[in-house]
Amino acid sequence: MSPHNTREEFRRLLKTENIDAIFRINPIGRIYGVTFIDHNAGIVANGSVLGKEFSANVFNDLYPAPKEECQVAEQRYPERKLDPQSHTTNPLTEAADTLLDLADTKAYEEQQRIIQRRKNENRINNILFIV
Repeated sequence: MSPHNTREEFRRLLKTENIDAIFRINPIGRIYGVTFIDHNAGIVANGSVLGKEFSANVFNDLYPAPKEECQVAEQRYPERKLDPQSHTTNPLTEAADTLLDLADTKAYEEQQRIIQRRKNENRINNILFIV
């Protein structure tokens, strides 16, 4: 593997051997994972499992993110500033959340009753079995 190759050239070289390489890239352009799919053997493996020489850091060093992509990513995701006073709550949303919390509580309590009933039945059955 030559460091002068591009990611696409590397993919094409592997494709001739019937192997696909899937690069997982974050919005900034950094490679955070590589998956290899060998269609001949029917194997799918993450690069880190194959060894350090196939880890994401190695590929990130070989194929760094272009500078333009980093600037575009920064423009695409501007930093948001939240104004706590501009955030208004909807009374219907609060009521729905309260109802959902009550429903979750009732479902949890019912599940706990069922578990306790089963424990009691098992305890009674074990006592009868021993006697």
